[in-house]
Amino acid sequence: MTETLDREKLDDVLVQQLQRAGEDEPVEAVVRLHATGAKVVPPADETVKLAAELIGRAESAANAKADRQHVFKHMGSFVVCAKPSIIRHLLAQPEIAKATANRHDEIQAATA
Repeated sequence: MTETLDREKLDDVLVQQLQRAGEDEPVEAVVRLHATGAKVVPPADETVKLAAELIGRAESAANAKADRQHVFKHMGSFVVCAKPSIIRHLLAQPEIAKATANRHDEIQAATA
């Protein structure tokens, strides 16, 4: 993969999960979009549209489909469960403000 991930916008647990996951092992990420103007979060309709566009873009680049996704339209964010290649392509997009692992239990158990 040629994209470089901006580690400033990723939490350490998500980075670890992406590094440890096999290519077909799904990873879950909660993604927050950049807001425009003075808004704290993008408008709900913009969030839905942009989430679909970003996931579609990542799926096309990875030549695979996400397993599951859900948009939190009033929070300017969404969660996606997909192969690491899709998540990496998604996280390289400039519209992404922050991303965090949706599941933290497996990393905590591994480091305990």
